[in-house]
Amino acid sequence: MLNVQVDTPERVVAGSALAGRLLPPAALLLGLIMSLSAWWMLREREQRIAVQEFDAVVQGSIQKVRERLTAYEVLLRSGSAMFGTVDVPTPQLWRRYVQGLDLSRRFPALTGLGFAPAVDPAGLEALQLEQHRQGRNLFSIRPAGVRPLYAPIVFLEPATPENQRVIGYDMFSEAARQRAMQSSLETGLAQVSAPTRLQQEIGREKVVGLLLYVPVYAGQYSPTNVGERRVATRGWVYAPFRAQVFFDAVLGNDKPGHLLRIIDVTDPADPQLLAASASFPEDGGDGDLRHRQVMDVHGRQWLLEAVSTQSKALGSSPASTVALLSGLLLSLLMFYAAWLLARMRERAHRMAVLMSEASRRSEQRFRRAMQYSPIGTALLDLDGTILEANPTLARILGQPAFSLMGTTFGSHFVSHGEGTGADDTSSGVRRIVRRLRRADGGVRHARLVFAELPGSEDSDAARLVQVEDITEQLQAEARIHSLNRTLEARVEERTRELRTANEEMEAFAYSVSHDLRAPLRAINGFSHMLEQRHGEKLGEHARGHLARIQAAARRMDELIDALLTLATVGRGELVRERLDLSAMAQRIIADLRLTQPEREVQVDIRSGLEVDGDRALVGNVLENLIGNAWKFSEHRTPARITIGRDDDGAIFIRDNGAGFDTAFAGKLFKPFQRLHSQSQFSGHGIGLTTVKRIVERHGGQISASSTLDQGATFRFTLGTSSGSDQTVA
Repeated sequence: MLNVQVDTPERVVAGSALAGRLLPPAALLLGLIMSLSAWWMLREREQRIAVQEFDAVVQGSIQKVRERLTAYEVLLRSGSAMFGTVDVPTPQLWRRYVQGLDLSRRFPALTGLGFAPAVDPAGLEALQLEQHRQGRNLFSIRPAGVRPLYAPIVFLEPATPENQRVIGYDMFSEAARQRAMQSSLETGLAQVSAPTRLQQEIGREKVVGLLLYVPVYAGQYSPTNVGERRVATRGWVYAPFRAQVFFDAVLGNDKPGHLLRIIDVTDPADPQLLAASASFPEDGGDGDLRHRQVMDVHGRQWLLEAVSTQSKALGSSPASTVALLSGLLLSLLMFYAAWLLARMRERAHRMAVLMSEASRRSEQRFRRAMQYSPIGTALLDLDGTILEANPTLARILGQPAFSLMGTTFGSHFVSHGEGTGADDTSSGVRRIVRRLRRADGGVRHARLVFAELPGSEDSDAARLVQVEDITEQLQAEARIHSLNRTLEARVEERTRELRTANEEMEAFAYSVSHDLRAPLRAINGFSHMLEQRHGEKLGEHARGHLARIQAAARRMDELIDALLTLATVGRGELVRERLDLSAMAQRIIADLRLTQPEREVQVDIRSGLEVDGDRALVGNVLENLIGNAWKFSEHRTPARITIGRDDDGAIFIRDNGAGFDTAFAGKLFKPFQRLHSQSQFSGHGIGLTTVKRIVERHGGQISASSTLDQGATFRFTLGTSSGSDQTVA
């Protein structure tokens, strides 16, 4: 039986998902292979270039060494020619020759140029006589001893103290120098000595030195006959130089990435280091390029070792690093792009599966929202016909929801022409208030909100309308308006009554003031007449009663003034302006000092105490509070009064007077309430009440704190305050 496999949608989706999962790792693997290949090829190319450059540097260094030694040989050959043509060279002639060469600038490694004759013991004595004949100091041969041949240093320029010290040294007595001199004599070539210590360096740190010798011949000799050459030898012109200074001058100091070392390997059993770069690695360094080459240098064999540390960074050079990082980044991008594509394909398939389910759930949510919404809702077509209505709208209209289907929504209005509302053209929303007729004939007020549905041209539902029953709300608003009108009438009536009461109180206050002042003036006048006309006839006891009558009259007069002030505080227009309390307090204190100049009172008034208030009323506050501080501190020596501003902006007036018991602080601002007897401190008990009313009229507050017999502090605000708080010196 033929079994045919049919590709179902599920299999297609599964196959696509598998392909999508394999695509990202395949893209990542391909990118990594390409990146590593590019990096490896670039690294190999950089290594080849580095090796070629390194070989060129090494060959260039060898060439520089040869060229500098050739330059030394040319100098010595010129000197040798001079000694070969002059029978008896003089020190002056040699000095002029050396000075003309400018050795210190051109050849800093050279310590000088010198001449050493080849003499036997008899010739040595003749040499000493010639030295004496030329007027030169005789020298002694060092080291002492009898030898078949001597080569003492007789000329060495420039004539530095170090060079003069080596005159007379027999170079033929030292094996290293003797071998080079003997080889030079026999071959006629310039020869370099083995590493030795220069005589100029005796007594100093050990420095490797070298000497280059050129023979001086006189007379006729066969160039190929060693015996004749020995007979014709007059001596050697030589150049001593320091090995390290020589190589530094020729090759330069340590170069980045290229380090050099030169070893004398003429004797393989005893290699000797001549010079090296300061940071030359003893172990060679792992991963470094190395080069070793032996060169023949004037009878010696020198091993040049070179190391290039740049090879360590070849694998991590900027170019290779950028290539590797770019490849890795490209691989990651390819992986991410493939993964994103696979995700998008998988999501598209998943979304296709979920679309129908989402549509079904959306429709179900809409149905439930319509069903349980507390606001009446209906779907309308383009003609205003109700397509669907929820139970709330059915309850508002008083009929079943199914009976509303197919009816025109406008047919449920009381009148098509009535109603108020507004349109929001930007969002396509329209709001109006209309009256709806119920099925039982009742009328309800409703707020209607019409909204256009998007995509209505492709659907039968064109608009959504929400209906909110506001009948009870409008009825409540009508009741509130009625109550407000009644309340306004009552307030107006109470205002008229209060205005009338204030006018009557003001008239009563002035009437009482006038009626009380007349008998007071009579009492005061007759008591003065009695004192002036019959004072001598009255006894001491009677005069005391008379004084009490006069004092009581004065107190009564002051009390009437205080009551009038208290009655007028709440009347009149409050004119606010910027006030300088510091200056006002200074004037009040000055007036108080005039009344009692004998008192010792220390007053501290902070500067910049500025407030906004009525000048006359605020002045009354300061006069009362400062006056109280002055009065209640009169038994203190010295008395102290401080006027300033707290951190919270309140103005305070503090004294060190009698103070009061805080248990009775509530009586301070009530009229006619006193915490001290009249015999202790005079007063009428109205001042603080007046202060409290003035402060409250300004929208501020006043408070007091005290400890009995330790002073009191009054703090007040006037609604707004500003300014600095600095002490007046």
